[in-house]
Amino acid sequence: MNRRIFLKVAIINTAALAVNAAVFPLPRILHAEESSTAGHIVNCGSCQEPRLSITIDDFNSLWVLKRQLLPFLKKHPEVKISAFPIGVNIPYLEEQIPGLWNDLLEAGHEIGYHSMYHADLSRASAEQLRSDLGKFNHTLAAALGDRNFRVRFGRAPYGGYGNGEAFLQVGEEMGVTWLLWSTVPAVMVKTIPLDHLAAISNGDIALFHVTGTDMYWLEKYVQECAKREIEMVSIADLVT
Repeated sequence: MNRRIFLKVAIINTAALAVNAAVFPLPRILHAEESSTAGHIVNCGSCQEPRLSITIDDFNSLWVLKRQLLPFLKKHPEVKISAFPIGVNIPYLEEQIPGLWNDLLEAGHEIGYHSMYHADLSRASAEQLRSDLGKFNHTLAAALGDRNFRVRFGRAPYGGYGNGEAFLQVGEEMGVTWLLWSTVPAVMVKTIPLDHLAAISNGDIALFHVTGTDMYWLEKYVQECAKREIEMVSIADLVT
Protein backbone atom coordinates (compact mmCIF):
# COMPACT_ATOMS: atom_id res chain seq x y z
CA MET A 1 0.00 0.00 0.00
CA ASN A 2 1.62 3.28 -1.07
CA ARG A 3 1.45 6.55 0.81
CA ARG A 4 -1.14 8.08 -1.53
CA ILE A 5 -3.59 5.21 -1.06
CA PHE A 6 -2.88 5.17 2.68
CA LEU A 7 -3.74 8.85 2.99
CA LYS A 8 -6.85 8.42 0.83
CA VAL A 9 -8.14 5.70 3.16
CA ALA A 10 -7.47 8.00 6.12
CA ILE A 11 -9.44 10.87 4.56
CA ILE A 12 -12.40 8.71 3.55
CA ASN A 13 -12.71 7.10 6.96
CA THR A 14 -12.29 10.32 8.91
CA ALA A 15 -15.24 11.76 6.97
CA ALA A 16 -17.29 8.64 7.67
CA LEU A 17 -16.97 8.89 11.46
CA ALA A 18 -20.21 10.85 11.55
CA VAL A 19 -22.09 7.61 10.92
CA ASN A 20 -23.54 6.45 14.22
CA ALA A 21 -24.00 2.85 15.32
CA ALA A 22 -27.61 3.65 16.20
CA VAL A 23 -28.43 3.76 12.49
CA PHE A 24 -28.24 -0.02 12.36
CA PRO A 25 -30.77 -2.28 14.11
CA LEU A 26 -28.86 -4.44 16.56
CA PRO A 27 -29.60 -7.70 18.32
CA ARG A 28 -29.59 -7.62 22.10
CA ILE A 29 -26.23 -6.33 23.32
CA LEU A 30 -24.70 -8.45 26.05
CA HIS A 31 -22.83 -7.20 29.08
CA ALA A 32 -19.64 -9.14 29.72
CA GLU A 33 -20.96 -10.57 32.97
CA GLU A 34 -23.92 -12.02 31.08
CA SER A 35 -21.86 -13.61 28.33
CA SER A 36 -18.62 -13.08 26.47
CA THR A 37 -19.18 -16.03 24.15
CA ALA A 38 -17.73 -15.72 20.66
CA GLY A 39 -20.28 -14.35 18.22
CA HIS A 40 -22.00 -12.03 20.66
CA ILE A 41 -21.78 -8.23 20.65
CA VAL A 42 -20.39 -6.63 23.82
CA ASN A 43 -20.46 -2.91 24.63
CA CYS A 44 -19.03 -2.90 28.15
CA GLY A 45 -17.40 -5.03 30.80
CA SER A 46 -18.39 -5.65 34.39
CA CYS A 47 -19.17 -2.57 36.46
CA GLN A 48 -18.19 -4.41 39.65
CA GLU A 49 -14.46 -3.74 39.38
CA PRO A 50 -12.52 -0.49 38.75
CA ARG A 51 -11.24 -1.36 35.30
CA LEU A 52 -11.98 -0.37 31.73
CA SER A 53 -10.58 -0.85 28.25
CA ILE A 54 -9.16 1.67 25.80
CA THR A 55 -9.74 0.68 22.18
CA ILE A 56 -8.12 2.47 19.25
CA ASP A 57 -9.44 2.11 15.70
CA ASP A 58 -8.26 2.47 12.09
CA PHE A 59 -4.56 3.43 12.50
CA ASN A 60 -4.73 5.83 9.57
CA SER A 61 -1.98 8.25 10.59
CA LEU A 62 1.62 7.08 10.55
CA TRP A 63 2.78 10.44 11.91
CA VAL A 64 0.43 10.36 14.92
CA LEU A 65 1.26 6.72 15.55
CA LYS A 66 5.04 7.32 15.57
CA ARG A 67 5.11 10.72 17.24
CA GLN A 68 2.28 10.44 19.74
CA LEU A 69 0.69 7.06 20.39
CA LEU A 70 3.75 4.81 20.55
CA PRO A 71 5.78 7.22 22.73
CA PHE A 72 2.76 7.60 25.00
CA LEU A 73 2.42 3.83 25.43
CA LYS A 74 6.13 3.51 26.11
CA LYS A 75 5.86 6.20 28.78
CA HIS A 76 2.82 4.49 30.35
CA PRO A 77 3.43 0.72 30.36
CA GLU A 78 0.58 0.32 32.83
CA VAL A 79 -1.88 1.32 30.11
CA LYS A 80 -2.98 -1.54 27.88
CA ILE A 81 -4.85 -0.81 24.66
CA SER A 82 -6.77 -2.88 22.16
CA ALA A 83 -5.84 -1.94 18.60
CA PHE A 84 -8.32 -2.34 15.74
CA PRO A 85 -6.41 -1.42 12.58
CA ILE A 86 -7.88 -1.47 9.09
CA GLY A 87 -6.41 -4.51 7.37
CA VAL A 88 -4.81 -2.69 4.43
CA ASN A 89 -2.94 -0.45 6.88
CA ILE A 90 -1.21 -3.40 8.58
CA PRO A 91 1.57 -4.17 6.05
CA TYR A 92 2.22 -0.48 5.33
CA LEU A 93 2.68 0.33 8.99
CA GLU A 94 4.79 -2.80 9.52
CA GLU A 95 7.03 -1.64 6.68
CA GLN A 96 7.38 1.82 8.18
CA ILE A 97 7.78 0.60 11.78
CA PRO A 98 9.31 -2.89 11.65
CA GLY A 99 8.08 -5.12 14.46
CA LEU A 100 5.16 -2.82 15.29
CA TRP A 101 2.48 -5.48 15.71
CA ASN A 102 4.67 -7.99 17.54
CA ASP A 103 5.85 -5.24 19.87
CA LEU A 104 2.25 -4.34 20.73
CA LEU A 105 1.39 -7.95 21.56
CA GLU A 106 4.56 -8.45 23.59
CA ALA A 107 3.72 -5.33 25.63
CA GLY A 108 0.37 -6.88 26.60
CA HIS A 109 -1.87 -5.06 24.14
CA GLU A 110 -4.57 -6.72 22.01
CA ILE A 111 -5.01 -6.57 18.23
CA GLY A 112 -8.45 -7.11 16.73
CA TYR A 113 -10.29 -7.15 13.43
CA HIS A 114 -11.71 -3.94 11.93
CA SER A 115 -12.28 -5.10 8.32
CA MET A 116 -9.84 -5.02 5.42
CA TYR A 117 -11.01 -1.74 3.86
CA HIS A 118 -13.35 -0.13 6.43
CA ALA A 119 -16.37 -0.94 4.29
CA ASP A 120 -19.85 -0.98 5.79
CA LEU A 121 -20.45 -4.63 6.72
CA SER A 122 -23.93 -4.17 8.17
CA ARG A 123 -25.49 -5.90 5.15
CA ALA A 124 -22.67 -8.37 4.49
CA SER A 125 -23.57 -12.03 4.17
CA ALA A 126 -21.91 -14.60 6.39
CA GLU A 127 -19.81 -15.67 3.40
CA GLN A 128 -18.64 -12.11 2.71
CA LEU A 129 -17.83 -11.49 6.37
CA ARG A 130 -16.02 -14.80 6.68
CA SER A 131 -13.91 -13.97 3.62
CA ASP A 132 -13.02 -10.48 4.88
CA LEU A 133 -12.13 -11.75 8.35
CA GLY A 134 -10.04 -14.53 6.80
CA LYS A 135 -8.08 -12.02 4.70
CA PHE A 136 -7.54 -9.84 7.76
CA ASN A 137 -6.24 -12.79 9.79
CA HIS A 138 -3.91 -13.76 6.96
CA THR A 139 -2.62 -10.19 6.61
CA LEU A 140 -1.98 -9.78 10.33
CA ALA A 141 -0.44 -13.25 10.66
CA ALA A 142 1.98 -12.41 7.82
CA ALA A 143 3.01 -9.17 9.52
CA LEU A 144 3.55 -11.03 12.79
CA GLY A 145 5.45 -13.88 11.15
CA ASP A 146 3.01 -16.31 12.79
CA ARG A 147 0.80 -18.09 10.29
CA ASN A 148 -1.35 -19.54 13.08
CA PHE A 149 -2.31 -16.20 14.62
CA ARG A 150 -6.05 -15.46 14.73
CA VAL A 151 -7.84 -12.49 16.28
CA ARG A 152 -10.20 -13.03 19.21
CA PHE A 153 -12.05 -9.72 18.98
CA GLY A 154 -13.51 -7.62 16.20
CA ARG A 155 -15.34 -4.36 15.68
CA ALA A 156 -17.46 -3.66 12.62
CA PRO A 157 -16.72 -0.33 10.92
CA TYR A 158 -19.13 2.38 12.16
CA GLY A 159 -20.47 -0.16 14.69
CA GLY A 160 -22.65 -1.52 11.87
CA TYR A 161 -23.80 -5.04 12.70
CA GLY A 162 -27.06 -5.12 10.75
CA ASN A 163 -29.41 -7.66 12.35
CA GLY A 164 -26.39 -9.45 13.80
CA GLU A 165 -27.05 -12.84 12.22
CA ALA A 166 -23.95 -12.97 10.00
CA PHE A 167 -21.73 -11.74 12.85
CA LEU A 168 -23.17 -14.29 15.26
CA GLN A 169 -22.60 -17.13 12.81
CA VAL A 170 -19.08 -16.13 11.74
CA GLY A 171 -18.06 -15.12 15.24
CA GLU A 172 -19.03 -18.52 16.62
CA GLU A 173 -17.25 -20.29 13.75
CA MET A 174 -14.02 -18.28 14.01
CA GLY A 175 -13.90 -17.58 17.73
CA VAL A 176 -14.46 -13.82 17.55
CA THR A 177 -16.31 -11.69 20.11
CA TRP A 178 -17.72 -8.51 18.57
CA LEU A 179 -17.44 -5.10 20.21
CA LEU A 180 -19.24 -1.80 20.31
CA TRP A 181 -18.25 0.91 22.79
CA SER A 182 -19.78 2.66 25.78
CA THR A 183 -18.01 6.02 25.47
CA VAL A 184 -16.20 8.19 22.93
CA PRO A 185 -14.22 10.56 25.18
CA ALA A 186 -13.17 13.02 22.46
CA VAL A 187 -16.87 13.60 21.67
CA MET A 188 -18.21 13.28 25.21
CA VAL A 189 -16.04 16.14 26.52
CA LYS A 190 -18.10 18.58 24.46
CA THR A 191 -20.94 18.09 26.95
CA ILE A 192 -19.42 16.39 30.02
CA PRO A 193 -15.95 17.25 31.39
CA LEU A 194 -13.67 14.29 32.06
CA ASP A 195 -13.48 15.07 35.76
CA HIS A 196 -17.28 14.72 36.10
CA LEU A 197 -18.25 11.59 38.02
CA ALA A 198 -20.41 10.33 35.14
CA ALA A 199 -17.72 10.76 32.50
CA ILE A 200 -15.89 7.53 33.30
CA SER A 201 -17.45 4.29 34.54
CA ASN A 202 -16.21 0.88 35.57
CA GLY A 203 -16.40 -1.49 32.63
CA ASP A 204 -16.27 1.20 29.96
CA ILE A 205 -15.07 0.37 26.48
CA ALA A 206 -13.65 3.71 25.34
CA LEU A 207 -13.27 4.42 21.64
CA PHE A 208 -10.38 6.47 20.23
CA HIS A 209 -8.77 6.85 16.79
CA VAL A 210 -5.19 7.57 15.78
CA THR A 211 -5.68 11.31 15.30
CA GLY A 212 -4.03 14.27 16.96
CA THR A 213 -7.26 15.32 18.68
CA ASP A 214 -7.95 11.85 20.03
CA MET A 215 -4.39 11.48 21.30
CA TYR A 216 -4.77 14.74 23.22
CA TRP A 217 -7.91 13.41 24.89
CA LEU A 218 -6.39 9.98 25.40
CA GLU A 219 -3.71 11.53 27.59
CA LYS A 220 -6.33 13.44 29.61
CA TYR A 221 -8.49 10.32 29.86
CA VAL A 222 -5.62 8.21 31.17
CA GLN A 223 -4.74 10.90 33.73
CA GLU A 224 -8.31 10.94 35.02
CA CYS A 225 -8.47 7.13 35.18
CA ALA A 226 -5.24 7.10 37.18
CA LYS A 227 -6.67 9.66 39.63
CA ARG A 228 -9.67 7.40 40.17
CA GLU A 229 -7.43 4.31 40.43
CA ILE A 230 -9.18 2.66 37.50
CA GLU A 231 -7.07 0.00 35.82
CA MET A 232 -6.74 0.25 32.02
CA VAL A 233 -6.68 -3.29 30.66
CA SER A 234 -6.87 -4.99 27.26
CA ILE A 235 -10.29 -5.96 25.99
CA ALA A 236 -9.45 -9.62 26.63
CA ASP A 237 -8.90 -8.87 30.31
CA LEU A 238 -12.08 -6.80 30.52
CA VAL A 239 -14.63 -9.14 28.98
CA THR A 240 -13.25 -12.65 29.44
